[in-house]
Amino acid sequence: METREVTLNPGASQEVIFTFTPEMAKDYAVSVNGLTGTFRAYCFIEVVASKNS
Repeated sequence: METREVTLNPGASQEVIFTFTPEMAKDYAVSVNGLTGTFRAYCFIEVVASKNS
């Protein structure tokens, strides 16, 4: 789990970016200061065709 602590003055804002590389395709939960949500990671497979001589 990655965490960051940010202290802001009233009325201020700051962008905070987290990078996550999922190990498998599934739904993941996220929580920020008591706010929760989910996101879905997908697995894509690339198929490459080759010519046989």
